[in-house]
Amino acid sequence: MDTMHADQEPIEGADDVPTMNSDKEFIIPPTFHDDETHDVPPVAYLEMSSRFGDKQAPSDNTSTLVGAVLVTMFCCTPFGIIAIIKTMTGRINHAYGDEHAANDANRSAKRWIIAGVLFGVLVVVLYCVGLGVYIQQMLDMVQQQQQSTNIDVNDAVGL
Repeated sequence: MDTMHADQEPIEGADDVPTMNSDKEFIIPPTFHDDETHDVPPVAYLEMSSRFGDKQAPSDNTSTLVGAVLVTMFCCTPFGIIAIIKTMTGRINHAYGDEHAANDANRSAKRWIIAGVLFGVLVVVLYCVGLGVYIQQMLDMVQQQQQSTNIDVNDAVGL
């Protein structure tokens, strides 16, 4: 793995995440050139693009991220996590300029969101049906106990 000091130029072939090796050297991700030929790391470029309006992510990508987070919190956590990953992959692909991969990732995220919502609704419906069956059984049991208690009282009185 190629390394560099903070005052050196980026070296091709480094990983995507900056880390530090045992010699206290930073391992910096490769950079790319934007339209104005400034070297910008991909994550910083994504943040800058959302702030300055340059190469903004599609608006449905933002709504997809919101939907993915809501599915994670309220419906099905595993499906929501996958949807978040797919959404962020789409944003990164968009930042790199790969629109086809970004759209594919966004469509995949939407599918995971829909699957998570459907699964969450299915779980709630099954829970309600199970709860209804349980309550009905408890009411039947209470009713049987009341009937058996009434018969015992009538037998004891001699009626």
